[in-house]
Order: sequence, then structure tokens, then C-alpha cells
Amino acid sequence: MILVTGSAGFIGSNLIRRLNTKGIEDIISVDYINPADRFPDLKVHSHIHPKFFIDGIERFIQDVSVVFHQGANTCTTDHSEKMISDNFDYSKKILDASIKYETRLIYASSAAVYGSGENGFNISRECEFPLNIYGFSKLLFDDYARSVLRLSRNKSQLSGLRYFNVYGPGESHKNGMASTIFHFYNQSKNNKLIHPFSGSEKLYRDFIYIDDVIDHIMFLFKNNDLSGVFNCGTGNERSFLDIAEIVSSITGAKIEEIDFPENLSQFYQSFTKAEMSISNALGFPGDFIQLESGIKSYIEYLEKWK
Repeated sequence: MILVTGSAGFIGSNLIRRLNTKGIEDIISVDYINPADRFPDLKVHSHIHPKFFIDGIERFIQDVSVVFHQGANTCTTDHSEKMISDNFDYSKKILDASIKYETRLIYASSAAVYGSGENGFNISRECEFPLNIYGFSKLLFDDYARSVLRLSRNKSQLSGLRYFNVYGPGESHKNGMASTIFHFYNQSKNNKLIHPFSGSEKLYRDFIYIDDVIDHIMFLFKNNDLSGVFNCGTGNERSFLDIAEIVSSITGAKIEEIDFPENLSQFYQSFTKAEMSISNALGFPGDFIQLESGIKSYIEYLEKWK
């Protein structure tokens, strides 16, 4: 039996879909809604509310072979203590139970731990300076996981993936936290205008298509002897203006810049680029979907979905 938290979310639902294509349906789903209600094609064995799951966590963990912990509070503008409770305390309980019952754990981290990226994007302390509580909450759990690995407290796989800027089908429910591609597409459909921020030609991100992210998760699933914290990006940076121009070329919408919001400036990552040498050396999938192809495929999906 496999357990997936955040099962109705962006990455969790795509992971379940991939597992289903492999004939795996013995899945315990953990989320506030059943993923099958949002995505009718998904098949799971049973569904549990997150509070019920965490209250009886040992009973559930001891019956599963692997936990894919993809659930999180991803609102980067949430600066409350709830972020720590959701992303660190909750995750720590899952890891502690996984250690006790020797259950494999593959969890979601984030490139937000790197902050501005002034010191690079290597998985090392000198690069880790989060700009917001979301990034800090993810780094707290990474540190806890690394301490478990350093002290060899785990007898089964313990792996985390630091996701960079993921985009693709299944993210529409994220609203404001959805990808730039999703927002530019909706802008193009609403008024034939795309509104990147002023200076977007100097704002760079490592954009990775959802299928490539799932490939990385499945690589860890197949290699149960591989533990550690790893980057999950393409290793290439592209500007937000690039995104706007690609979407414009497909939809025919014009580009019209808007002022950069003052409330975002203090906590905004203006550059991300995953350092992938460690992952490449370990044999992680390295043939990523190119941005132009990924956006084209995604927009075709959105057109069909609408």
C-alpha cells in the first residue's frame, strides 16, 4: 500500500495519475478533498482527511510501504505561525512515524529555501537563506531530515526534492499560487493582453514541467536505496519576458507591462537556477521538456479543458 499526502493537489494528483498508469491503485489518499472528486480519472483505494490521518498516523504508517508526502501550505505570502505548524510540525510527525515503522518517505521541499540565490543553488548551508516563512518552514524540515540521515536514525529511504518553478496540467485550483504560465494564459483569454511585471526581462526562474517532476519522484521510488535532499529543476533559467513572449506567440495576445507590486519586493525571488550536478551523477532523469514545448503542450491542455 502507498500513501500520498496532498493527493488532490498539483503534484500529488499528477503522481497518482502516473502510479495508476503503472497499474498501482492501492493508494491511500490524504487531503482535504478526495482527488477523484477533482480529477475523476484518478483511482485510489481509500481517502483520509489530513486531521484524521495525523491524529492516527502510526496506525496508517505501519500499513504502508512508502509515503509520498506532497501536502503543504504553499502560500508564500502567509507569514503566520500556521505555516510552521503546517509544513514543519506536520511533516515531522510523518517522518518520526516513518522511522519507527521503517517506512520509506519521499517528500516535497522547495527552491524557496535558497532565497535570493546570491550564493548559488547548491544543497549546502551557505546557499540557504529563505526570504519568507514558507521557505524557512521548508528549510526547517530539510534540516531535520538531514539530521536524521546524518545520525543514521532511518533504516529505510528518506528523500526530499526541492522543487523549482513547476508548471503544467492540474494546477488551476492553486489560484494565486499557480504558475506564471497559467496566469499569462488566462490573461490572454480574458482581454487579449498579457501583463508581465515591469523589468520582467531581468527576472529569471528555472521552470520545470510537471511530467519531469513526476519522473524525478518515480526515479526515487524505483531506487529505494537512495536517500538525501536533491534539487528538482532543469538547471536552466528563463526570464518572465520569455514566458510572456512564448504565450503571446501561441495565443496572439499582446504584451503590456504593469508595475511591480510593492508588497512583493521584500520576499520575491528574482532568480532561480537548480544546480543539478549531484542529481545527474546519481542518474536522475536529465532529458527535460523544453520550455517552448512544455508551454505549447500545457496551453493545448488548457484549451481542451476549458
